Amino acid sequence: MSSDEPKDFADSISERTDRRRIAWQTAWLVIAILVVWAVGLGVVDRSRPEAGSVSFQTSPSARVERRPALFAITWNRSGANAGPGTIGVATPIALVEPGGAIVAPITARTDEDALAEGRAFASTYCKPSTGLMLLRGGAAAGDVRFVGDPTMVGSVPVVPVAGSGPLDLGPLDVETTAVLAISDRRFAGRSTGVRPMRDEHRSAVDAATRQILRDRYPTRVAVEEGLARVRVADLDRDGRTEILASREVRLRDESGGFERVVVFVISEPDRSLSAAKPGYRVVFVGLQLFRDAGPAADIVFIDQADLTAAEFDEVIVRLDDGETSRYAILRRDQTTWTQVSSTRPMRQPSLPSLSSE
Repeated sequence: MSSDEPKDFADSISERTDRRRIAWQTAWLVIAILVVWAVGLGVVDRSRPEAGSVSFQTSPSARVERRPALFAITWNRSGANAGPGTIGVATPIALVEPGGAIVAPITARTDEDALAEGRAFASTYCKPSTGLMLLRGGAAAGDVRFVGDPTMVGSVPVVPVAGSGPLDLGPLDVETTAVLAISDRRFAGRSTGVRPMRDEHRSAVDAATRQILRDRYPTRVAVEEGLARVRVADLDRDGRTEILASREVRLRDESGGFERVVVFVISEPDRSLSAAKPGYRVVFVGLQLFRDAGPAADIVFIDQADLTAAEFDEVIVRLDDGETSRYAILRRDQTTWTQVSSTRPMRQPSLPSLSSE
């Protein structure tokens, strides 16, 4: 054996060792890649609904639970006086999304899509004998239930209901024909925000509406002021009351022509004043201007409702314009009130009183 043989043998062992090490490294790399792919495929597979499973979008119970629907319940005068068992009409006016956004129940832009969306809403929320919780001042105030099939008014499903009428909820306004109801009982506040009206509240409304008219219509003269409809509420449950009021005023312009304007205001306690000198400041103004001899318009405060995590309850109003109406929801952020949702204009549904049933 030459002196080179041990070196050659050592080199051969080293080469085999290197090949073995490289082979093991390659094997471990392949195994690692396979594990990563397996985990990745497992995650992707879990994120994909199983074939035949019911998704959130197609589950009526999930939609009702996760997207509570707010309704306006309307009675005519004879129905409102009938007491328990009164027949009214429920009109959907808003949905509350899981994240707290408030949206209209029908959002499609085309009439055909809106009609399909309205029918889908009815099949989900308006099943026979389904109950709704009435709200007054944001708190639970009674119950109604669906007692008939939905009728499409345009693209909006309206449904007859039986249960407590407005007069059963206590005195609000002698002309009240609409209250709120919601599909999810968890949205009832612990106490009502309704507060009694005092002389100071009506005086604050008089001063506010006259100042608004001077600011918005400086060249017009008010010749006739209608009776102010004033409601007082504690919208944030801090013990201080807010004022919500509307009034129709007839105006004369510079040419001698007449027109009418409906003024809706929300006034909050002026915290810059002392307790010994209370006052109110206007924080929201809504206006509806129409011809003196033309179709009438109105802005009607319906009620407050605690729909989101906002500090203040939301305010629901109905805007009437001739033969059509729409419902709008106002919400207060840190400083101002804004409209966050509105239904499509629609004709107000009506049903005769069927309280004898």
